Amino acid sequence: MPFGAGKEGSKIIVTTRNKRVVAKKMGTSPCHRLERLANKDCWKLFTRCAFAIGTSNRHLKFEEIGWQIFQKCNGLPLAIKTLGGILSSKSTISEWESILTSEIWKDDTNEILPALRLSYLHLPMDQKQCFAYCALFPKDHGFEKDVLVRQWMASCFIRPKGNSLLEDIGGEIFDDLLLKSFFQYSLQCDETSMYVMHDLFHELAETISGDECLRMEHDKLRNNTEMAEMARHFSWIRDRGDLKSLEALHKFKSLRTFLVVNRSYGEELFITDAFMELRCMRVLDLSRTAIGKLPDSIGHLKHLRYLDLTSTSIDRLPESVTSLYNLQTLVLVYCHKHKGLPEGITDLINLRYLALDLCLWYSISLPGIGKLTSLQTLPKFMVLKESGYRIGELKNMGNLKGRIHIAGLENGQNIEDAKEANLIDKKYLTELILEWAREDNLLVGKLDRASLQSNMHYLRNCSHLLPPDAELPSLLELILMGCPELKAFPSANLLPALTKLHISGCEKLSALPKLTSVCDLKLGRCGEKLLRSCMLQLRSLSIFGYQRLSKPKITTPWVVEKPDSPSEVRDSWMC
Repeated sequence: MPFGAGKEGSKIIVTTRNKRVVAKKMGTSPCHRLERLANKDCWKLFTRCAFAIGTSNRHLKFEEIGWQIFQKCNGLPLAIKTLGGILSSKSTISEWESILTSEIWKDDTNEILPALRLSYLHLPMDQKQCFAYCALFPKDHGFEKDVLVRQWMASCFIRPKGNSLLEDIGGEIFDDLLLKSFFQYSLQCDETSMYVMHDLFHELAETISGDECLRMEHDKLRNNTEMAEMARHFSWIRDRGDLKSLEALHKFKSLRTFLVVNRSYGEELFITDAFMELRCMRVLDLSRTAIGKLPDSIGHLKHLRYLDLTSTSIDRLPESVTSLYNLQTLVLVYCHKHKGLPEGITDLINLRYLALDLCLWYSISLPGIGKLTSLQTLPKFMVLKESGYRIGELKNMGNLKGRIHIAGLENGQNIEDAKEANLIDKKYLTELILEWAREDNLLVGKLDRASLQSNMHYLRNCSHLLPPDAELPSLLELILMGCPELKAFPSANLLPALTKLHISGCEKLSALPKLTSVCDLKLGRCGEKLLRSCMLQLRSLSIFGYQRLSKPKITTPWVVEKPDSPSEVRDSWMC
């Protein structure tokens, strides 16, 4: 179908490692064989990969051994990059010599696989396990780094290391495999979000994993091998539904991973109670299937650590899910029929990643969420006066990452409650949204200096008085919206890194200090005195919501925005 969009004179280039594909399938043009890289170019690539950058006086012995290893790569760039990456981590002559004299070079069935297999053998054990696991996925599969790392964690491939988060350790493993060319950046999307594996590395993963990782594609097991009852990991690459083909899985008592990799939204999938007898299961991914219900017997999977129900028709989880005490990851995004979580979900004390649609986060209340001390995702927390909803619930949630929106702050009982939130120790938070209700009896100043002083980079929607002496050394962006009682702004030296300041609906704020680091200032629906105090050397200043405005005596160019409608104002400030 994409070829139908080409204009007259367009050309199609087909690349392949098998000449028969061109000769038999295409047959329209002679095959052009790409020659190997010239030796000087190959050697230049090899030295860039194998030797540390900037090392001009390399030991001659290393160069001598490197040259001999380089010649075994037969001018193939992938082999050169991979072996060079491995050699770069080897610091002794004996390590380089062991690679040169390896028996693997005697395998002449494929001119490139010996180099790749040798690279694999020199990986640490945890990286070997993580790489072999990738045989579960089809060729050209787009890998999401964070998703794959969480599956590695659930499979117990990642071991603790000091005080580092398992996610960070897994991320380092992935980055190391990427550096050694076991993964590559995808050309189909943003480099930071999707990765692929070269076909040859994929074949290597299949060879290494053997029958431990089984993949069913086109309703057949890869390589047409018999299902091994000792298989540990199984994936179903689903083009169409042949549900009978899953029946044989019930006898795989040692199965630890079951993945459904859908190329499109599939027909309804029924998970029977017999399937839930696979008591060793650690990873269960049923995403993008039309499954409508999980059986109560899912509670039998006591070792389950990863459950992905993305884009399914499930409307509610069974209460038995709350007995999955080892669960680390629960994903329920794009589940448009889902109505809420079981009351006992906070009993899952090992839960690290809970992914819900944002609208669901904003509509549910989870009493006692403070028990989830390993949780890293909490987009919104609603403070209530009832027990289980107070801000002190955040006290021991030291692993929270990214953004958190704390609403209902008018329900805080006293200053000690606010201190108990212990925001200062939440070093992974980067964005904080604080929200008070618009009431006359607001209890302000609950979050004092000790509460806010952390590594915040964004502080948004501080809807009432800012606490005095609130030093925020890493704060980059501050948005103040609808703060009618805000009269004073913190001293400039307390916000040394601030670059973006947006203020709207702060009629009583009359002056700003000289914030020399701010390069983006927006003011709206504020007093004219505030405008006259903003004599800053700014890159941009946007103002709106003023009916009449006398021309100030300033030398800095200002951009005056006149929105066409109130909705335009709202959109521009809520982004």
